[in-house]
Amino acid sequence: MRSRIISDILIGTICLCMVTACPLFSVDDPQPLEPVLTPIKAWELDVEAYTSYCYPTQDGRYLYLTTASFWNDQEAPQTVTLEKIDLANGQRIWTSETVPGMDDTIVCPASPYLFIFTRSYLRCYSEESGKLLATIKVNDSNEPQNIPWLDYITYATGCLYWGTLEHSSSFEPKGLVKLSLNDINFHHPPNEPQIIIPEMIYPTGQGILACPIIDQDTLYFLTYNPSFMDNAGYSQLVVLNLLEDSVKWKKNLPSMYGNIPNSLLIHEDTLYIIDSSTAAFDKNTGIEKYLYDTTKMDLSKEFYRGGSGRSAGITYYEGKLYYVNTMHSGTPSLGKIPWELVYNMVCIDADTGEVIWKNRPSGTFGSIGANPVVANGRAYFLTSNGIRVYEADSGRLIGVYKDVENTGLDRTFTYNGMMIFRNKNKKDRSTKLTAIRI
Repeated sequence: MRSRIISDILIGTICLCMVTACPLFSVDDPQPLEPVLTPIKAWELDVEAYTSYCYPTQDGRYLYLTTASFWNDQEAPQTVTLEKIDLANGQRIWTSETVPGMDDTIVCPASPYLFIFTRSYLRCYSEESGKLLATIKVNDSNEPQNIPWLDYITYATGCLYWGTLEHSSSFEPKGLVKLSLNDINFHHPPNEPQIIIPEMIYPTGQGILACPIIDQDTLYFLTYNPSFMDNAGYSQLVVLNLLEDSVKWKKNLPSMYGNIPNSLLIHEDTLYIIDSSTAAFDKNTGIEKYLYDTTKMDLSKEFYRGGSGRSAGITYYEGKLYYVNTMHSGTPSLGKIPWELVYNMVCIDADTGEVIWKNRPSGTFGSIGANPVVANGRAYFLTSNGIRVYEADSGRLIGVYKDVENTGLDRTFTYNGMMIFRNKNKKDRSTKLTAIRI
C-alpha cells in the first residue's frame, strides 16, 4: 500500500512542478461562485525572477533573492545576481555583480555575511554592500563532494552547517558537515577560490534532503530514507548539541521519507514534523507527543496527512499548524486516491495532530508548496488559482485574490502586517515582488 499510493502522490507532485501556473488536469467538480477579494497593495517591485528554483530568504526586515528570468532548464542562464530588498517599503538596497551558476541557490544570512552555493563553490558576500568577500571550494577534487542538497545551509555558533548530497555513491561519507567562519581567509583575493574542507560531524550514510533547523545552540535534522518505497529502512531524526558536536537524542522513524525540504518546525518546547507522516516530539527529551503513521493508513479511505514534496514551510498560529500537501486535481487519475479525499490545504491541532479542517481550490488545480500565512484570524494560501483566504479556525472560505499569478510552489513572507510574494505574468515573463496588507 505504501509503495503504490504514496508513489502516485509523489509522481503527481513532480508532474505539477514541471508546469508554471498551468495545471495538467481538469475535473468535473462543480464550480461554485467564489467571493473575489481586492488586495490592498502596500508596494510592488519589478524583479528578474520569473522562473526560479531559488526560494528567497528573509532575515528580519530584509529579503535576499537571486534573480534570473527563464522559461525552462534549456534557457537557464549561466549567471544570476543577488539582491537585497527592504520589505518595509519595497526598495532595492543593492544588486551584486553577476554570480556564476544557475539560480538554484538559497541565501544563508550569517551577519555580517551572506553565503550562497553556486555549483561547487561557496561564495561569501557583505550583508551591508553586496560585495563579494570570499570564494570557497569545499572539496579538493573535481567531484561534487560536500555539496548540499538544494543548497540548504544554516548558520549558528560561528559555523555553517549543511547536509551533503545523497545522489552518488562515489562520494562518501554522506551526512552533516560544518565549516567554521574562522577558517575563511578574508585577505585572500575574493575571486580566487580558497580550499576549505568542511568537517563531517555526523555521517549518516543516507544523505540529508530536508533543511536542518537550529534552536539556540541545538540543531535538528531528518535523514533521507532511500528504501522508504520498498517498505524498508528508516529516516533518522537527530538532535545535536552544537557547542559539543554531540548527540542530545535521536530516533529511527520508519514512517518518515525524509525528502520534504522544509518539514521541521519548533514552537516553544515542541518539535513538529510534517513529512510523509506527521509527528510531534518534546524538543529537549525526544518524548513522542503523537505520530500519525501514513504508511499504516488505507489512503483509499483515509485522508493523507503528509506534506508537500515542495513544501516551503509550516505555520504555527494559536495552537494550530497550517501546511500544504501534494494533492492536485489529477490525483484520482494517478492511483487509488478518491476525489473526496483530495485536499491540499490542511489545518491540524498542534497538541494532538488531529485534522481540524482541510480544503482545496475549486475546479482544476495544481499541487501547492507555498507556506501558508496566518494573521488576524485569516489563513492565506498562495496557489496556482490565486491567493485563497480562509477563516483560520473553521476553514470557511472568505474569498480569493484572483489577480495573483503564481505556480503555488513559491515561498511567502510576512513583515509588519504585510504578506509578500512573487506575482508573475506569463505573457511577458515578468515578475513583481508584491506586498499586500493582511
